[in-house]
Amino acid sequence: MDNLLTGHYFATSKKGTFDALSSLSPGLFLCDSLPSLRGFRAESCAPASTGDPLTAKVNHSSIQRFKSIFVIGAAGAAWTLVVYLSYLRTVRWSGGVRNAQSSGYFIGNLLTPVLAVSFVVWLINRGRKYKMSPTYKQLLTAFLALGITLVSFAGSLRQTTGIDESSAKKQLGHLMKQAAGKETVTPDSEWYDGPSREFFRDILTFNQEYTSANQSVDQSSLPKLYTPESYATRRSMQTTISQLHAF
Repeated sequence: MDNLLTGHYFATSKKGTFDALSSLSPGLFLCDSLPSLRGFRAESCAPASTGDPLTAKVNHSSIQRFKSIFVIGAAGAAWTLVVYLSYLRTVRWSGGVRNAQSSGYFIGNLLTPVLAVSFVVWLINRGRKYKMSPTYKQLLTAFLALGITLVSFAGSLRQTTGIDESSAKKQLGHLMKQAAGKETVTPDSEWYDGPSREFFRDILTFNQEYTSANQSVDQSSLPKLYTPESYATRRSMQTTISQLHAF
């Protein structure tokens, strides 16, 4: 009897209060007899058949935790690939040489996509009505940065790899011999081969002219320079000075 009176009180109250209280004590009502009451809907008894709400909350929390772990792991894997591909591109560009230039090249390859993508994600999140969580922003940033890094790495594969120091010295030696006429001039393999060959030819020509001019100058008094004999007479001093001017 008490249960029926309590059900009648809830049925005549506001619907919001009825739904809230019925969810707290679903066994207090007789769902088979309440539909005959005025203003009552059968959906109000639906929570009684959904099971323990505490168990549902725990399951939902477990799913959210699994999603968070998956997102963090995926973002970490993407960032690892970004760093690794940037390192491979730097090694290929520098020929394996580690110096300040290669370090700057690596930092530039790494920071360029990160900064660009971070700005894009910030713009996207700013224009959204419902903001993204920090975890999903991190995931989106990581995958966009990975995409840019993959495109950059694929483009770098078409470029020729850098040459090491020994190869550069060998190439310069061949260009100098070609400029001196000791080797046959080969077609230019790089854009700088022609200008370098002409530069070496000009240096060799200048050295030959300088050596020929020195050989034609009288240097008889130069070995006695700064000795007491060079200052013995006025004539010897004038001869030394004239030879130095000519030299």
